Amino acid sequence: MFWTHFHLLRHPFRPRHSDDLYRDAGIAGAERDLFDIIQEGELACLSGPAGAGKTTLIDAVIHHLDIEPIYVRTIPRTRLTGGHIAQAIIRKLSGRWAYGSLEHRSSRMVDELIDLHQHNRQAVLILDNADDLKNATLRDIDQIHEACGCFSRPLSVVIAGESIARRLERDMDLRGLYQSAAQIEAPQIDDPGQFIAHAIEGAGGRVAEIFPSDVLGTFLQLYPTALTPGEIGRIASELMMWACDISEPITLNLITSVHGDARQEGVAA
Repeated sequence: MFWTHFHLLRHPFRPRHSDDLYRDAGIAGAERDLFDIIQEGELACLSGPAGAGKTTLIDAVIHHLDIEPIYVRTIPRTRLTGGHIAQAIIRKLSGRWAYGSLEHRSSRMVDELIDLHQHNRQAVLILDNADDLKNATLRDIDQIHEACGCFSRPLSVVIAGESIARRLERDMDLRGLYQSAAQIEAPQIDDPGQFIAHAIEGAGGRVAEIFPSDVLGTFLQLYPTALTPGEIGRIASELMMWACDISEPITLNLITSVHGDARQEGVAA
């Protein structure tokens, strides 16, 4: 655990709570948009590359939503087919499995939604890492959400994936879903230095003791500003692990050496 070498309480680049989330203007705006869409019972597509913080952003919103009358049910890394989506929703909403034909499962799902409506409750269904979903499943999700309009929309839906919005836009069979969904892009980090400082201080450390100003300045010169949170965290963690292994502080020589190795690996690849 390299962070103990720097007297940190936890891994600095793995936020555990909503308060750990770094919020610049772009991230705060995406979080607010997602919150509003869910509150209105609408459908949203959250897109962004790996490491962009989609799941972290969702978790931060869930932290504020997972109270009465809103229930959050997440189906992560799903490869559900159209025939299984109703069963999965029933399982997530009621805690019970639904058996029988697709028509029976669909009827059970509608019963669960009606029950939510009658008790003045709202459910939020989040399909994370949804790039593997088949077109038929995505169309079913659209139809399910449209059916909820009869009950003042007790079910909000968030579909998150690296390229989910682009896929919906390009596929004619999914164009209706694309047009009905609010599009949110997980933003990149404008200021990597502020991001690193927030992460280290949130883990109980002092950024100046780990990344002195000259080292941090060199970091910002070597790497572009348009990085995802995952990319910044990976690079900074690698520097901290190297320093831990050789029992030395992070220096200009170390950061330039690691950067050079990374470039050579990129060329070789």
